Amino acid sequence: MKLITTFTFTLLLIASTSVSAKRYYINPLGNDTVNNGLSISSAWKSANAIKTRTIQAGDTIAFEGGQSFVGSITLDSTDRGTDSNPIVITTYGTGKATINSDTLGGFFAHNIGGITLENIEFIGCGSSKSKHTAIAFYIDSALFKYPAVKVNNVIVHGYKEAITFGNWEKNYNGYKKITLTNSKAYECTKGITVFDQGSTSIVAYAHDEVQIANCEVYKINSSGIVVSGTAKGLIEYCYVHDCSGKEGLCIWVYNASNITIQHCIAANFKSSGTDGGAFDLDGGSVNCVIQYCYSYNNDGVAAMICDYPKCRPTYNNVIRFCISENDCRKEVVQIAYGFLNWGTGIKDSYVYNNTVYLTQPTTSKYNRAALGYSRTGGGYATAPVSNCKILNNIAYISGSNLSFVNNGYNKGASYVEYLGNCYHTENTGDFRDGGVVYPSLDAWRTAKTDQEKNLDGKSGFKLDPLFVKPGGAGQMTDPTKLSEMTAYLLTKNSPCYSAGIDLNKQFGINIGLLDFIGNSNTKDNTFDIGACKSSNDIVNISTTKGIISNISPNPCHGFFKVQTEIIDATTLNIYNMNGNLIKSIIITSNETTIGTKDIPNGIYIVQLISKNTILTQVKLLNYID
Repeated sequence: MKLITTFTFTLLLIASTSVSAKRYYINPLGNDTVNNGLSISSAWKSANAIKTRTIQAGDTIAFEGGQSFVGSITLDSTDRGTDSNPIVITTYGTGKATINSDTLGGFFAHNIGGITLENIEFIGCGSSKSKHTAIAFYIDSALFKYPAVKVNNVIVHGYKEAITFGNWEKNYNGYKKITLTNSKAYECTKGITVFDQGSTSIVAYAHDEVQIANCEVYKINSSGIVVSGTAKGLIEYCYVHDCSGKEGLCIWVYNASNITIQHCIAANFKSSGTDGGAFDLDGGSVNCVIQYCYSYNNDGVAAMICDYPKCRPTYNNVIRFCISENDCRKEVVQIAYGFLNWGTGIKDSYVYNNTVYLTQPTTSKYNRAALGYSRTGGGYATAPVSNCKILNNIAYISGSNLSFVNNGYNKGASYVEYLGNCYHTENTGDFRDGGVVYPSLDAWRTAKTDQEKNLDGKSGFKLDPLFVKPGGAGQMTDPTKLSEMTAYLLTKNSPCYSAGIDLNKQFGINIGLLDFIGNSNTKDNTFDIGACKSSNDIVNISTTKGIISNISPNPCHGFFKVQTEIIDATTLNIYNMNGNLIKSIIITSNETTIGTKDIPNGIYIVQLISKNTILTQVKLLNYID
């Protein structure tokens, strides 16, 4: 197994603090009416003290760590933070402070930006009793974009809603940037939500950018993480699990553009309705990607691209290099990966290089499928799919009454193209298309002359992909460990090795640099089927000289230093997520300083290469405020 050293570092714009900025203290021995809060000895006593004071840009409010406080934190438009001088609400001393808000909300910021909230636990009266939100950023009147808001290292539980960032005004002036990191939300009715008013008449977004990273969400009675109303964003290294409810999915996006969901785990969603899936790019999603994610034991789909009635245009979306193990647990769910068309149509979207392992529940006779497309009738779907394809995936099913493919379209013309997929069953499996059941791949291919037929003849095949351990990935809980998964690697003689279609050559699809576990997709100009490259292709770098031993500073601004265990001249390449080379540096010493001022905003892959062998792959988060 290849060992991948991963570093995350952020370019941080360091700005001077306002001269008039103050630091206020709150501790159990304080007094809200007599003290001025400007020292530990003259501290305020409760969170309610903030309501009657005006907090200025650059001010800090520090609760004593390890202590518990009653009340709510409230900021309004008279409290003004900025991008360079935010209002910071944090702790001092050791540990998190706890806010017990009982039946009220925990934190509320109304028509205000420029806020950093960190290192606090919010406890409500319980999801069944609470009518409020643990942490709510809300805008309903604005003539401009509000400064960035950041939430880091918080815990919330016992509320109707966990964490929301909302805009509900017609000028679509939300937040410049929303950041939520290293946090946990559980035992709430609703999870983490980013939204705006969502008009279908125009395409506009309230929020410029969203980043949600390293968060855990569980025991939510609806969706775990939902993002909409955003021009661009990143959801990564999140673990959403054991949610429930009639509607909802673990992580999904709608009415948003340029959102990437990656390196996330979604598991054990139990639904009393028809949802309960893992991942979804829903109506109004544009240029969005789900990649390098793992889902298991969800009642609903593993991942889908979907529209809905009267939604904004939905196009240029991708699901790639993801793994599903035993999703589709509920009777009404039909497919693990694919498309659901019941609205204004889906265009130019692709599902490729994913791996499905699907078994049939013991008591079920319902025909679930690994891959598929459904178009509803009843007047809901007003336009079909257009240029949507399912390519280079592996569908591995085990048990009776299962299907490899299920295409159901109840009304109107419909077409999703399948090419280059591998199908395997330990028992029986069929292909269902337009209400007709085809017992074999050849029968389906013969009847549907445009399916699994490449320019040069047949494509796709029905063979055992020869995984290392099919069904053996299990209940992984740490998204940072996904690159260590070995169950769905292709073994030495796999028919899927180097058998995939060159999607860029044939369709102009850029598949990106890496597969699920971080191997190069284009190392030898061949393309595998499924989410993971062959185990033959894996380089064990644990004993290889040339690995990156350290990157600093972290965070960094303007430059970073790379320290390597190097013996020969080595090249360090920086690529963007589209696979374009941005910068290349020859490293000739053990420590090299690399400038970042010529690198634009974005997410980058850094590869250390020696004698054409990729030794290390490092994800670089490069933000320039």
